[in-house]
Amino acid sequence: TIDQDNGVLVNAAREGLGYEMASEVIDMEPFYFEGINVDPADEPDEEDATTDVNHAPKAAVELRVVGGSTVQLSGEGSSDEDKDDITFSWGVPSEITVADKTVPVIEFVVPDVSVKTNFQFTLFVRDVWGEPSTQQRFVLVAVPAASQIQPEPEEEDSVVPVEPEEDTTPAEDETSGDDATTPYPLWDAATVYGGNWGSFETVSWKGHNYQVKWWSQGDQPDLNCAAGQAWTDLGAY
Repeated sequence: TIDQDNGVLVNAAREGLGYEMASEVIDMEPFYFEGINVDPADEPDEEDATTDVNHAPKAAVELRVVGGSTVQLSGEGSSDEDKDDITFSWGVPSEITVADKTVPVIEFVVPDVSVKTNFQFTLFVRDVWGEPSTQQRFVLVAVPAASQIQPEPEEEDSVVPVEPEEDTTPAEDETSGDDATTPYPLWDAATVYGGNWGSFETVSWKGHNYQVKWWSQGDQPDLNCAAGQAWTDLGAY
């Protein structure tokens, strides 16, 4: 009871003696329990946190060359850390004719195409010690002229001249030797040789064996085995 509350009795005695009562407010915030039922006032709602963010678009540019155009590819940016002189060796698709594949800059006419076509070129350079560079590849994208895209019959006609070229090459292979009597596979104009650096294939052709030096396709071994050309003549078999 209040009669037995020592704090109340002491305060009553102090009032009787003329003391002023002091009023003190106690901060109870540290004693509040922050549990699962308490929602922080500053925390955003889940719906606000999942707002979609717009992303900027990306621009892209692709070089395309119309069939029949004259193009130059330059390797003049090649260099040697030791300042040695370097020689050039281009790998050119069989559909494209280049006058000299050992010059820094090659010039050629892009074949006429009926559909978008990729032509892959490669470049090796060597220093005076014969040390080769890594293989550099360049893909040239050829497209038909805008006036040739609409008529479909023209697409079929443009493909027809290519087929006889492919058919005449195997005919030379059949007369050049027999697979059963040659020590290596016969050279094939449609096959890419030296495509993987470090793997230099050996072929047989017209009584001789040849080893490829770098990327080659369509380069007949017996006509391309001189210094600076794609093949090395290993001698007769």
